[in-house]
Amino acid sequence: MAAGAQGAGERAPALDVIAVVRGASRAFTVLVVGGLLLPIVAHLVPVLGSIWLSIVAVVAFVVAGYRTGEARVPIAQASASALCGYLLVLPLVLMNPVTRDVRQIGLTALAALVVGAATGLVAGRLRGGRPGSPKHRPS
Repeated sequence: MAAGAQGAGERAPALDVIAVVRGASRAFTVLVVGGLLLPIVAHLVPVLGSIWLSIVAVVAFVVAGYRTGEARVPIAQASASALCGYLLVLPLVLMNPVTRDVRQIGLTALAALVVGAATGLVAGRLRGGRPGSPKHRPS
């Protein structure tokens, strides 16, 4: 069944696979472009250059997780999107022997899950509201 073509009695899927792929693609794009901009940023603002990739990673994970599609569990949806986006860029990271730090890779994957979950929580609340609020849509 296509996304968005569900009947009145059907529940949304736990994960909207199409939205996961779109979110992962967005995260991948932000991570690659942000990585390519690192030399320019480091040259123009050396202090910012030292934390640039961390900032780019957080922005990428937020961008990946914000649009949760029709998922019933936006936290899981956003976490999956952010983690998949990082996994897409991981082969590029592993090409450089200097960046093959297993601890750093694990911490970045953990950051993708946490930032994605926080983004999914906020996005889910913004879309569905809290129970009892006018924006709340019961399942």
